Amino acid sequence: MTHYSPSVGRGSCGYLSGDNDNVVAISHEMMGRAANPNKNPKCGTKIGIWNPRTREHHTATVVDTCGACKKFDID
Repeated sequence: MTHYSPSVGRGSCGYLSGDNDNVVAISHEMMGRAANPNKNPKCGTKIGIWNPRTREHHTATVVDTCGACKKFDID
């Protein structure tokens, strides 16, 4: 996982998010291609994130596409 700053503008889903929002960008392979990216069915999806080192679980909302991410990466 890399660091993502959603406050720089609207993501590919068209949402405005802040740095304190639990949001992520997923890879273009996972996001897929929709005729209108704002209506992509992955937009708004909740995902679970597990950190085995700290044993913490967090939930985040998909709001953007990560063009540089590998298939199962999140940003």
